[in-house]
Amino acid sequence: MTMLRQPESRLVSMYLDQNNTFTLESKNEKDNILDYAYLMQGAVVKQLTFNTVDGMLLIPATERDAEKAVLRLKEGFVFVGITEEWNLSICLLHAMFGGQCQASEFENDRPGEGPSAERSLASQLNGFSDKLDGQVYEAGLSIFHKNLKVHNVSLQSCQACFAAAGLTAL
Repeated sequence: MTMLRQPESRLVSMYLDQNNTFTLESKNEKDNILDYAYLMQGAVVKQLTFNTVDGMLLIPATERDAEKAVLRLKEGFVFVGITEEWNLSICLLHAMFGGQCQASEFENDRPGEGPSAERSLASQLNGFSDKLDGQVYEAGLSIFHKNLKVHNVSLQSCQACFAAAGLTAL
């Protein structure tokens, strides 16, 4: 199973999580968010296709790697959720595999810097787009929306799940 996040949003979050101290091996100064984004682009593709993490940052992902990653996502994962649709993803997970929704599944245990910090950094990306991870994300969205339909899951149908977890109507 996996939960996917919109690639540029994920890159900004990763950058903030690194506390702005991430450096290239070949550089000593701090990287800015755009340097970081170019370095980390294709990270999800690499996670799905590379056999080792050794030197993974220095090896660029290719279009062929992205195609392989999409195929692995489609054929090798029993569940694909979307971080931006967390509540619906948790409800879908239970619709597909059973069990009662728990409050802990809906808690944000990694709140990060907050939306204003992320928006500020995102603006510094100057239109950067992680095209390879974008392909994986789009495939994930497609799988997610297909499974919502197959399992008849919607915000309305999830109200019992949310209530079981002690959440107010969402």
